[in-house]
Amino acid sequence: MKTLLASLSTLALVAAAPAFAETKSTTQQQQTQAQKSTGTSQLRASNIMGASIMNGQDESIGDVNDIIVTQDGKIDRIIVGVGGFLGMGERNVALSMDQLNFNTNTDGNLKVMTQLTKNELKNMPAYEGQTATQ
Repeated sequence: MKTLLASLSTLALVAAAPAFAETKSTTQQQQTQAQKSTGTSQLRASNIMGASIMNGQDESIGDVNDIIVTQDGKIDRIIVGVGGFLGMGERNVALSMDQLNFNTNTDGNLKVMTQLTKNELKNMPAYEGQTATQ
């Protein structure tokens, strides 16, 4: 729990830091696209954490377990838990922002989509870095 709170606090502080680069990086462009597609100027970490990752058939194929942020405040990776059942056997994989789309569903809630299949996620190498859930 302490690690989760520290991660979210760090994310909030880092996200508040101003951007100094004159050109937008690919990650910044992806974040901007995500903000446009959700109709907001910001995405809240609290909305992303725990969100289901949906495939093209609108099936849940994983869930967001952590967000990896660079020291300069950009989202580097989204850590997704895959392959588990009732909390058993789940493992983490790392997805880049360009592998995800952020939208809102008809209820106005965040919807995270990927073109990857459940099998593609299961076959990805496990993310071995420490996450907030560890």
